[in-house]
Amino acid sequence: MRRRIGWKDKTEDGLRREVRVRVHAGQVKWQFLVEGSGKWDYDTPATEADWLRLEGHLADRWQRGQCLEEEIDLVKRRGKPRKG
Repeated sequence: MRRRIGWKDKTEDGLRREVRVRVHAGQVKWQFLVEGSGKWDYDTPATEADWLRLEGHLADRWQRGQCLEEEIDLVKRRGKPRKG
């Protein structure tokens, strides 16, 4: 992927959250920064809503020729390697 993907939203507790995602070399790496924490969280797993939003961002980029179909497939598999 040529560019990072990111967005801002709110947590269930109403705190602002910044999300960054990097899709590279068959891996999806998530980063979360919650308001007030001061440091990025690399360990929290992404929610299903996060995965769906990432799919939408990648679909938009694919239409503009800015990502590969393999990257979209990886995200649809939720970051798991292809079997067989």
